[in-house]
Order: sequence, then C-alpha cells, then structure tokens
Amino acid sequence: MSIHTSSSGASTQDEAVGSDYHWQDPHALSFITPPAYTQLLDDFSIIDDLYESFETEDETSGYEEQVVDTARNVAKKQQAVQTLLDTETQYISDLGTLLDIYATRTQLWCEMPNNRELLTRKSPNTIQDVEILLRDLSEITSIHKSFHKDLSERLQIWGPTQLLSDIFSRLYDRTAYYETLLNNYTNKIVTLDILLKTAPFVKLMESWTAEFNPPLRDILTYFKSPLLQPGAYARSLGQLVYYTEPCHPDYLGLLRIAHAFQAREVDWKEMIQDRLNHLSVLQVFRTLLHCPAHVTPTRRLLLQGTMVKIDLTEPSLVTDTRLYFLYNDMLIVSRRKDKKDNKIVYKETLPLVKAEIKLLTKQLATRMAEVKKPASFQSLFGRKQQPEENINGVPAPMAFGFEISMPPEHSLDSIAILSNPAATSVSAGSISMRRRHVVRTRSLAEQQIWVATLRRVVRVVTAKAQNDGY
Repeated sequence: MSIHTSSSGASTQDEAVGSDYHWQDPHALSFITPPAYTQLLDDFSIIDDLYESFETEDETSGYEEQVVDTARNVAKKQQAVQTLLDTETQYISDLGTLLDIYATRTQLWCEMPNNRELLTRKSPNTIQDVEILLRDLSEITSIHKSFHKDLSERLQIWGPTQLLSDIFSRLYDRTAYYETLLNNYTNKIVTLDILLKTAPFVKLMESWTAEFNPPLRDILTYFKSPLLQPGAYARSLGQLVYYTEPCHPDYLGLLRIAHAFQAREVDWKEMIQDRLNHLSVLQVFRTLLHCPAHVTPTRRLLLQGTMVKIDLTEPSLVTDTRLYFLYNDMLIVSRRKDKKDNKIVYKETLPLVKAEIKLLTKQLATRMAEVKKPASFQSLFGRKQQPEENINGVPAPMAFGFEISMPPEHSLDSIAILSNPAATSVSAGSISMRRRHVVRTRSLAEQQIWVATLRRVVRVVTAKAQNDGY
C-alpha cells in the first residue's frame, strides 16, 4: 500500500506541476521560449533561401554574360570573314578587268606585225614584258579565285567552331608568288609608259573603255591593285584572332598564320612602297600638263603636296598656292590652270644640285605669321603697325615652312643685285646670287618631312653630279 500510495503521490505531484514545468537540458537554449525559438528558425530559413537565391543568380548571370560575349565574338568573326570575302570579290573583278580587257587584248595588239615593229623600235623588251604581265596576272587570279571559293564555302556552313587557319595557310604558301610579281613590276611600269605614249594603242584603249557602262576606271587604278592587296590579310587575320576565344580549337592556328602574314608584310613593305612610288611617276606624268619628269627605271616620286610659295616682299600673303612634286632626282613646281579648271600645269623645276635646305629664320617666320590689320588713324601718320600679340595679348599664329637656297646660274652685276635685295645673297669675292625659294607648309609635321626628304635628295643628286664631273 505504501508503495502504491507513494507512486500515486508522485503522479499527483507531476500533475500539479503541469505544463509550467520545463525540463532543463544543460545544452539547450534555456533563455528562449518555444514561440521565439520557432520564429528564429523561420528567420534563419528565409536568410538561407536568400543566400541561395543570390548565389544562383550570380552564377547564372556570369554564365549568361559569357554566352553573350561568345555569341557576339562569333558574329563579329563572321562579319570580318564576310568583309574579307567582299574585298576578295572586288579584287578578283579588278584582276579580271586588268587581265582580260587590258593585258590579253594588249598582247593580241602587240603581236600584229606593224605594232610589233613599232614597239621594237621603242624598246626591244616591250612585247616580252607584256607576256610576263599576262603570265603573272593569270597566276595571281587563279590563287585568289581558289581562296575565294574556300572562304565562301566555310561561310556557308558557318558555326562557332568553324576552322579557318587551314585555308589561310594555303593562301600564305601560294601568295609567295607575289614576290615574283613585285620583282617584275618595275619593267611592267616602264612598258606601260611606252604603250601609253604610243598613239595607236591609246586610241585602241579608249575604244575598249567605251564598251562598258559604267565606263572602266583608269588603267593605273587596276594596275595598282596587286600592290595594295597583300597587306589586307594581316589586318583581317588580326581581327579574326581578336574575335576568337583562346580555348577555340583554331585559335593557335590563326595566331600562327597571322604572325606569318605580318612578318611577310614587314619584309615586303619597302619593295611595295618602291613600286607604288614608281607607279606614281607615271600617274603624275599623265596628269600634269607639260610634265618634264618622264618615267625611267630608277625615278621615284617621294612626296607631293600643296603648299604656298612666299613672296619675300609680302611674306604674309598666302594666295600663291603651288603643287610640289619631289622625286628622288628632281623637284618640280606646278599650279592649277585656273580656279574653274582642275587641270594642273607645270611651272618650273628647282635645281637641287648643291642646294641648301634651310629652316625659316625667326624674323621671316614672324613676318609670315603677321595678320594684316586695316589701316588705322595712327598708321596714316606713320605709326608702325604692332604685331598681333602686342595688341591683344594673344600669341600670334606660328608659320611653318622652309627655304630652298639654290646656287647661282649666272653672274650678275651690282645693279641687278641692288634691284632685288630680298632675293639675293652676295658672296665674298664675286657678284652672284643664290636663288631663294621659300615655301609655307600647313603644319610642323609637314615641314619636318619635307625638309628631311629634300636634304636626303640633295645629298644624293649632288654626289651623283660630282661623280659625273659636274
């Protein structure tokens, strides 16, 4: 009974305590009541969900940006290939015009007995040079038609993993033939000059151009195309490499062939520029009326530009505009026939043997830079006009240019010297003058390149004249 009573008492005691009693776990959060604890768990759950959401969003956003960048690069790469294909299409068209209309017909014309005899009298190598031109153009045209076909086929099946380095590698190997073309180009230019000075041929060529509508461009435009095309591939490959991901299977191949084309461009740069300068001699000769600079195997046009010839009595005038053509052996000056006519007429040749190329003196440059002011009341009474910088405090504009001092051509008496003191320089022990030709350029950079090139030409022509016993 006691035991039962004891047990019954214990139960009664537990019931008395009821729900107000909490068992104390030494590791429990005893200071948190059950409702607060539940709320805290809910808050932590929300925070975890937010972290999860943001992490997933960042990862997804980064992935999406990568996909967008890759797609953009693929599109840009495709656009670069399409641009190159369009360039090739135009180039092949130009080659076709030069080959089929000019070179082939010219060869047929040269083979006529009367024409063969006429050309042989002018130059025994003319007919042979025409045949070489035809051969070289045929080979170059075949190379570019093959490349155009390969490039077009790859573009038709374009995709993100498209390979291109293999067709550029084949192009690189085949375009080595350009070196042969460039080596023969000097003779081709001389031959073309001979043909364009032959009246029956010029008349025949005019009939060829009249067959087309719109009319063909000038023959020199087509003749220049093979000199400009080799540089296009290094530029295009540079774009393709830029738009190709480093992990792309064709990246290293494109990079390797791009470096090869760039190295070749550097190797051929001087030779191509020399041929362009040679072709420019023929172009100027056909454009400039009464031009004395005929085409020769060695003559090159180095610089051409529009500058102002300075009147030493009125240095600030800028109305006498001249066109200057500097060759590697002469300097000629020309001017437009009139304002309404675009024709350019030869004016004079400036002798460069023993000439001196000088920078403008400070005094002359200041006078050239003066801005003329309307006559004022004070100037009517002899007050000297002040430079612009002294009037308004703003520095006067600078004048750039150079002076060509040429040796005397004839001895002069003292009366002739005194009659034009601005343009003379009396040497000790003799009465003679060095002719002065002062030119105003548009910028310091233009002044520098003209002075440097003129001085180089003067050294060359003077040395040659001394060797020839001048």
